[in-house]
Amino acid sequence: MRWWLVSSFLLVTASRPPSVTLDQSAALVHYAKAQMARHLGDGERYLLELDQTTTLDRHTALPNQEYLALLKALGRSGDARRHLEDMMRP
Repeated sequence: MRWWLVSSFLLVTASRPPSVTLDQSAALVHYAKAQMARHLGDGERYLLELDQTTTLDRHTALPNQEYLALLKALGRSGDARRHLEDMMRP
């Protein structure tokens, strides 16, 4: 009986969707790295490296989420707002 309860519980919890999507978790990882880089004084270099290795496409959500998270982490809210405005233009 105990085995049945435990296995039922595991099946129910495993079938739920994750609370954080892959896009969100990747953005959070970059946000944390940017925060650390900011404290070490390397924030701008990290942002430039990401800029060179990531294609920013208006139709791709993940790079844009990462980019916005980095801009916010580096205290560049004005740049983040402009980037969002650019994304909204047709």
